[in-house]
Amino acid sequence: MPWKSVKRDCKQKSTGKTGTHVVVKKKKDGSTEQESCHTTDEKAKAALRARYASKNEVKMEETSSRRGGNPNMFIQMKYAQFRNKSKRSKISKDVKAWKKSNPTGYKSLDDETKKMADDMISNKMSERKVVVTKKQLREFLIKEILSSINENH
Repeated sequence: MPWKSVKRDCKQKSTGKTGTHVVVKKKKDGSTEQESCHTTDEKAKAALRARYASKNEVKMEETSSRRGGNPNMFIQMKYAQFRNKSKRSKISKDVKAWKKSNPTGYKSLDDETKKMADDMISNKMSERKVVVTKKQLREFLIKEILSSINENH
């Protein structure tokens, strides 16, 4: 587990506010380095969840497919993220790796979602409709965050 929340006084770099909880990252030598300062324990824990979710983004579909996850939802969520130009190259590589390691999942995609996957693999953006509901997205993210936390403990 590379990150953890620790209760200690700190000062936020961006606002100058004093905080009570920090997120620290464990280094290879066993020492820790402060990464962020938060005013509450809840905010520090939310920062931890965000870090683990981000770290496990590439593994997301692998763990999801082992639990019978929905490949269409995975690709549509990646496509929604693909709209951010700064993330396109990484997402393109992730989807390409997913397709190679999960040919059954790729074949099971509906036609529109398969086109989304192909667009991302070729690193181009088309105006396609993402059909994941907010409820589906919320449920998917909760499962993935809980899964990533459990896998790292």
